[in-house]
Amino acid sequence: MQMLDRHHPLPGGDRIRLRLPHVNDRARVHEFLTRLGLTAHDLDVRRGLRWSAGQRWTVIATRWDGSCEQIAGIAVVDAEDGSPTLLAEEPAVCDLLARALAERAGSGAPRRFVA
Repeated sequence: MQMLDRHHPLPGGDRIRLRLPHVNDRARVHEFLTRLGLTAHDLDVRRGLRWSAGQRWTVIATRWDGSCEQIAGIAVVDAEDGSPTLLAEEPAVCDLLARALAERAGSGAPRRFVA
């Protein structure tokens, strides 16, 4: 099952959408980090939101609050060391993000064709 650009139900009834980041997510990422008690330099947030083939891959989890999408989680994988960073407000969102990263890792492998 493709994880991105789909809504996924959580045990509590909320629905989480997983998607690639948008440049205009910057302010929402800062708000999300503040809710978690974290801070980040604006340059680091900009880099995390910028797609960079072969260097970094980011997934955003959002929740509709009735008026707009709120960020509920972020996953980033740096290609240099391959270790993911998962940030979420609840464990179920972390699980969804981890599954999306695993799906991406599985599809990112080179394919071999035998003739």
